[in-house]
Amino acid sequence: MNKPAGVPSQAAASGDVGTLPWLVARHLRLKPSEVPTIHRLDRDTSGVVIFGKTRGAVRALSAAFREGTAHKEYVAVVSGRLEGSGRIDGALAPSPTRRGSFEVREGGLPAATRWEAIGHLDDVATAIRLFPETGRTHQLRVHLSHLGHPIVGDARYGGPARAGPIQPPRMLLHARALALPHPKTGALLRIEAPAPADLSEALSLISRAEGEQT
Repeated sequence: MNKPAGVPSQAAASGDVGTLPWLVARHLRLKPSEVPTIHRLDRDTSGVVIFGKTRGAVRALSAAFREGTAHKEYVAVVSGRLEGSGRIDGALAPSPTRRGSFEVREGGLPAATRWEAIGHLDDVATAIRLFPETGRTHQLRVHLSHLGHPIVGDARYGGPARAGPIQPPRMLLHARALALPHPKTGALLRIEAPAPADLSEALSLISRAEGEQT
């Protein structure tokens, strides 16, 4: 599925209604308990989320994430000008001062993210591709904030509400693609999710700015 921003990936204390498993179960005429969560995206992150229709598929897909054979690609817009490409290797641990937040800290869980800049809006914003090598909670958000280039719209980790003409209603982070073995055949399966309107608009602004500079 191409999860919209604002939809929780799993049930909360208030129940299942309105969550992604609930929506999928409703579409398939199943109970939410019959649609197990294989992986998650943050509430305000959009993009690819997969579900298995059979127990065998759920087991195989879950194993792909557990064993590191599921490879994810994200696209984001961050504040400031970030050049080239690189790798962030920073262990993550819960913040001692902000409940529900994480920070790069020695002794935390190992976490690594590769990134590649793909466009700039002057020195105001950068479009980047992200390739997480691990799957920690808030990993991309924390790593980019630690790098000094938080995601635009991500107030929790220091992201500005706007970057020049870019003023999104949420943080600009989208899970664009997921590649993993097919649960039956083992053949490489690549699933892509088009960017939603808010991110597409931001990327278009960046692309036009790049064109004006050439």
